[in-house]
Amino acid sequence: MARLLNWVNTNCRQVDFVLKIDDDMYLNVHVLAHFVKSYYESGKMTIFGQSNRVDSQSNNWGPQRSDSHQWKISLDEWPWNNYPNYVNGPAYLMHQTSILPLLAAIQTTPFMPFEDVYLTGICSEKAGVINQYSTSLVQQSSKVKMKITVKRLAIFLTLLAFANSQLMDQMNRAIEAANEDRKLLYSLMAPNLTDTPYPGVTHYTHYAAARLGLLLVNARPLMSELGPVINDVTSFKYPIATKQCGNTNSSVRSVFIAVISATGNFEKRSKIRETWKNHIDLVLQKGLLGKIHFAFILGQPESANALQGKSKEIQEKIQDENDNFGDIIQIEMLDFYRNLPLKMAGLLNWVNTNCRQVDFVLKIDDDMYLNVHVLAHFVKTYYESGRMTIFGQSGRVDSKSNNWGPNRSASQWKISLDEWPWNTYPNYLNGPVYLMHKTAIVPLLAAIQTTPIMPFENIYLTGICSEKAGVRTQYSSGPNSIVKGSAFSSNCDADKYLTWNSFTGGMPHSDIDNFYRSSYSWYSVYSWWRCTPKESVQFNFRNDMSAI
Repeated sequence: MARLLNWVNTNCRQVDFVLKIDDDMYLNVHVLAHFVKSYYESGKMTIFGQSNRVDSQSNNWGPQRSDSHQWKISLDEWPWNNYPNYVNGPAYLMHQTSILPLLAAIQTTPFMPFEDVYLTGICSEKAGVINQYSTSLVQQSSKVKMKITVKRLAIFLTLLAFANSQLMDQMNRAIEAANEDRKLLYSLMAPNLTDTPYPGVTHYTHYAAARLGLLLVNARPLMSELGPVINDVTSFKYPIATKQCGNTNSSVRSVFIAVISATGNFEKRSKIRETWKNHIDLVLQKGLLGKIHFAFILGQPESANALQGKSKEIQEKIQDENDNFGDIIQIEMLDFYRNLPLKMAGLLNWVNTNCRQVDFVLKIDDDMYLNVHVLAHFVKTYYESGRMTIFGQSGRVDSKSNNWGPNRSASQWKISLDEWPWNTYPNYLNGPVYLMHKTAIVPLLAAIQTTPIMPFENIYLTGICSEKAGVRTQYSSGPNSIVKGSAFSSNCDADKYLTWNSFTGGMPHSDIDNFYRSSYSWYSVYSWWRCTPKESVQFNFRNDMSAI
C-alpha cells in the first residue's frame, strides 16, 4: 500500500478517488461511478469503507493470539487488547486529499503486519483522515444515500493481488520495500555482527533502532545528553497505586521495597504478607531505619478491560486484594515475562514521581525471602558510598565471568540472532534482587527513554542502560552476600544474607523471627555457641566480576 500510494502521488495526483480492491472481489462499476460523483465534494480527507463487524456497534474484533489463525499477532508485536477502529481490507475508497497525508503517516509510523489496521486505523488517525463506515458497501446497496449528479468521472482503479493464501507474504514484501533504507542498513550490519562480542550501548542502539525502524517520540527528554527519545516512559497510567512516600528527613535513611509480582500470583503475595513483610514494622520499631515503603508491582492481565472472561476475574481479585491490604501498584501494561523491562520503566517512573526522596529502591521477585534487618544495615552502610550505583549479585558467582551469553535454544531466555547478533551480553546483575541508589533512578529512566528495549529486564536495565547512564554495577562476593543460593549451615548465619529463594533454600521464617525478636541470646540448633544479631553488616563488592 505504501508503494501504491507513492505511485499514485507521483503519477496520478489529480485523480479524485483511489479504490483499493482485492482480486477476489467483484466490482459494480456503475455504482462506483455514482459514488464518485456523489461524494467528491463531501469526501475530502476521508476513507470510505465497511466495518468488519456489520452486526455490531463496535468495529473492532481485536488482536488474534491463536497460533492457527492467519491474522495472529504476538504480544511482542501488539501488547494491547484491541485495535483502533479501521476499515475492512477487501475494498475501500480514499479521497485524493487523503493520499499525501496517509503516505506521510506511513513514512513516520512503524509498520505492523495487517494493512487495513495499519493504514485505515493507525495511519489515518495520525494523518487526521476520517473513516466513514457503510454497513453494506460490500455485497449490498449502500446505506449512504447517493445523490446522482452529472460530474466529471476521474478515478484510478487498482486490483491488489492479495489472495488469502498469499496475504502475509505479499504484505511483508510490501513493508520491506517501503522501508528499504532501514532494511538496507540492517542487512549490511547484521552479518558482520553475528558471533562477535557485545560492542557497547551506542552500537546496540544504532543496530536495534535500524532493525525495529524506531522513530522519535514526542516526549520531553529526562536527560537530553543521552540522545533522542524513542520510548515514552513518563506517561504510564496506574489504575491502582499506593500513597506517595511524602517528605523524608534527609538525615533519616529510607528504602522503597518493590516486589515484582505477576497478576495471578495471589498465593505468593499472601505468603510474603504473612512472613517477612511483618519485619518491616519490627525494623522501624527498633529505629534501624526511618522509613520503609512497600508495594507489589503488577501489570494488567491480558484483556483486562474485557467485559467477561478470566482476565476480568483476575482484575477484580486484584482490586479486592488492594482494597484489603493497600499495597499494590498496578501499571497499565500487559503483564508477561518479556514485558518486564517495561514494568521496570513503569516502576522507576512512579518512584521518580511519587517517592523521589527515598534513599534506595530494592527490586525483588515474589519468590524471594527478604531479611529486612540486613536491608536496614545495608541502606545505612552504603548510602554515602553508593551514589550512582546498582548493587546486586552476579549470575555466575563461581566464575570470573559474569556473562552466560545469549541463549539460542528453545527456553524462556532464548533470543534470536535478529534480536541480538552478538555472542556476549554486557555484564549485568542477576535479576531476582538488586538495589538502586536514589541518584541512579533518573539516569536509568533517561537511559530507558533513549535505548531500544530488549526482552530481558536484568540485562537491559543493569547491563545496557546502566552503561549508557554512567551508573556503576557492584557485584556481591565473599562470606556476606546479597543472595544466598543454598541451605544455611547454621542459624547463626541468619544475618549474613540479604535474600534467598523461598522455595529452594534459606531458613524458615519462624527461625528468622525467633532470631530477631528474642530479647536474649539463643543457641543455634546446629552449633554450641551463642548467636546474636549483629549491629551492622558489611558486604564485599567487586566492580566487574569478569575482572577478578
